[in-house]
Amino acid sequence: FIIDAIVVAASGFFLGEQVVLYTLIAIIIGSWVIDLVAEGLNIRKAVTIISDKQEELAVVLTETLGRSATIIHGHGYYTKQDKNMLYMIVDKRQVAPLKKIVEVTDPRAFVVIHQVKEVIGEGFSYPSR
Repeated sequence: FIIDAIVVAASGFFLGEQVVLYTLIAIIIGSWVIDLVAEGLNIRKAVTIISDKQEELAVVLTETLGRSATIIHGHGYYTKQDKNMLYMIVDKRQVAPLKKIVEVTDPRAFVVIHQVKEVIGEGFSYPSR
């Protein structure tokens, strides 16, 4: 998208502002459709949070986002200390509020967000039989 936009903007001197505007709109819509086809409508993210404030984060996140969480016990190799990891599957739209909540609750938290291909289970879709 960025490369297309740069090319169209650079050609604006030759094509005129109106053509550039319509072309940029077409590029934006095209990019959106490509993302929609590639990712589908039901985009989920897996979030792993390593923090010293797991219980507090779990309470706030599950109440705010309406999603359950799993606490996974682990052991830090570098620190040699037991650590808990909070694992959640959230909707794409819930990622921004989740990051804000984590930042406010524990600015030192380590957060990893993964793209999820498919989620099957309680609270999510089951394959049709």
